[in-house]
Amino acid sequence: MQKRIDRYPWEVYSIHRYPGGVYSEERVCFAGGKDNVNNMGESKDIGTEEKECVCGCQQKSTPRRPEDLKALKNRLNRMQGQLSGIGRMLDENRYCGDILVQIAAVESALQAFGHMVLKEHMETCVQEKIREGDKEVIAETLELIKKLR
Repeated sequence: MQKRIDRYPWEVYSIHRYPGGVYSEERVCFAGGKDNVNNMGESKDIGTEEKECVCGCQQKSTPRRPEDLKALKNRLNRMQGQLSGIGRMLDENRYCGDILVQIAAVESALQAFGHMVLKEHMETCVQEKIREGDKEVIAETLELIKKLR
């Protein structure tokens, strides 16, 4: 029976830490696929029966440009910092209105981040699929837009 995947198809199954700051983590797809990643940037299949996940886990066929990846990661790091700041505000028992203003800022930043990813998706993945004759990608993209709202 296939599990419904709405957001994150991977969960960290285990993390192995080794001397010298090297670590590796085994990620397990909710649908049964596995991947092993370490902090050296290496990824290897650790042997599964299914090479392609039934949940739709996919890799981009066109890799992100380094400058686009850096911009996305910078925005993501900024949002993580904002969320940490909200946590500190809660710990400090700050005024609710101030916390709500910060929450609105994070929501706005996350929305802008989503629009950046959607724009890239439409410029690369969607165009490639249409060129290949896959018309289902249009319906998929419309669903993604609805979820992003």
